[in-house]
Amino acid sequence: WQFALSPPLTGLLLWVKADPISGLSDGDGVALWEDQSGSGNDVTQTTAAERPVYRSSVIGSLPSVQFTRTSSHSIGRSAYLTSDNEPWSIFAVLQPPSTTGEQVPVYNGQDVKGWGLATSTDTDKKGALFGFVAWMSSPVASDTAAQLYGLIRSTAATYLYLDGTEYEIGGPSPSSPSADGFSIGREDAGGQPRHFDGYISEVLVYGTNLNATDRVTVESYLMGKYGL
Repeated sequence: WQFALSPPLTGLLLWVKADPISGLSDGDGVALWEDQSGSGNDVTQTTAAERPVYRSSVIGSLPSVQFTRTSSHSIGRSAYLTSDNEPWSIFAVLQPPSTTGEQVPVYNGQDVKGWGLATSTDTDKKGALFGFVAWMSSPVASDTAAQLYGLIRSTAATYLYLDGTEYEIGGPSPSSPSADGFSIGREDAGGQPRHFDGYISEVLVYGTNLNATDRVTVESYLMGKYGL
């Protein structure tokens, strides 16, 4: 098996990864996570106490960014990447949380208008979150091992991919365009934020539903890089 050396770049809106982060030592707060897609969609955190923490060796012995729920860690930008009613694809290499409750590693939009990755250790489910209550998921046993999460939303259905295995989790949820905001590490719904408790090493967001060839290329690149 030969792994891809890089992901497809066409349609890529955001690409953040921990290994190019420079000037930080293990345990330092991450104020800026630079977008590698060329789109200029950097994510930032201006509040020092809420900055996630740089870790030099976690998933695949590579750098990662650690988010702690009790410290309200998150990093983001003021504008959303795509609206709810557009096709999109998102991939993230993360270490699922060992703490309980519904948690949201990545969220595009704000409050009830948006979408993102979601995981629940209470119900052993992983999937997509649309707004505050439109939770679409697949029963997947919880574990704390690093995984590659993928979500692809077309006009017909939303698909979850865990380490390349496909789970169909339903048709598109009715929604209005996203409110402003994009966040890694939290989703703020109705003033009740759901933070993520764990490590995130890399996130890619596309403004299109990737075809099978491109999806496999992204998966090959990430799984090969992190030894998943």
